Amino acid sequence: MDEHQCLHLVPHVSVAGCERIFYCCTNHVAEKRVRLVTYSGPAGEYPEMQLAHSCDNPPPIILGAVGPKTLALGGAHFDGVVLHPFLTIDGAKRSIDIVRNAAREAGRDPATVKIYAIVVTAPDTLTPAERSNVLEARAVSYFMHRDLGLPLVTMNGWDEGPMDRLAASGVNQLDYGTSASVEEKRRRMAEAVAMLPPEWLTSGAAIGSVDHCIGRLREYIAAGADEILLHGTTPEQQAALITEARNRVM
Repeated sequence: MDEHQCLHLVPHVSVAGCERIFYCCTNHVAEKRVRLVTYSGPAGEYPEMQLAHSCDNPPPIILGAVGPKTLALGGAHFDGVVLHPFLTIDGAKRSIDIVRNAAREAGRDPATVKIYAIVVTAPDTLTPAERSNVLEARAVSYFMHRDLGLPLVTMNGWDEGPMDRLAASGVNQLDYGTSASVEEKRRRMAEAVAMLPPEWLTSGAAIGSVDHCIGRLREYIAAGADEILLHGTTPEQQAALITEARNRVM
C-alpha cells in the first residue's frame, strides 16, 4: 500500500480529470433543474447522478488548492479558492496571482473568484498544550508527508531539506493506524517540530500577541485574500482575538 492509499488520496488526477469532476458537480445545477448526469473517471463510476431536489439557489463551488495547476483550475472554473495553511505572505500572494491570472485568461472577472486564506492562528492567549496541538503538531502533520508538504515548500520558496529529513524520520507512520493514542501522536508530532526551521512556523502562521496576530491576518488581506479562515482552534479559544478584531477594520 503506497502513501496515497494510506492517506485515502486519489493519486495522479489530471487537471482535465478535475475539470470533468467540476463539470459533473455543476452541470444543470445552474439551470435550477433536476437532471441525470453520467460520470466515469478518477472519482469513480456514476452512471446516474441526480439531485434529490431542484436547486433554486445554487451554492458556490469552492476548490481547495495549493499547487499551481490546481490554483489555475480554480481561477478558470470555480467560484472560489481556499488556500492551504502554512503559506507565507509571499506564498499566498503567488498563489493568489495564479488564481487571478487564470481567471483573466479564461475570460472571467478575476475579482469574482473569492479567495479564502486559511491561517493557523496561535495567539499567546492559548495554553501551552493548546498551542502545541494548534501549531507544532499541526505543522508537522503537513510537512511529514512529502506529497503534502512539497507544494507548500515550493510555493513558499523554502529549502526541501528539512521536510525530507522530517519525512525520513518515520514520524509519518503515526498516520498509519498505530496503536498510539491521539494524545500520544500529537505529543510526538509536536516534539518533531524541532526538525523544522522555526521561521516556517513564524512566517507561515499568525503567532504571538493578539495585536501581532491581527497584524499578520491583515497582511494576508493585503496580499489579495478576500476572507480569512482561522484554523486549528475553536471560536472560544479565539475569543480575545475575535473581540479585538471586531473593533478594527481588517
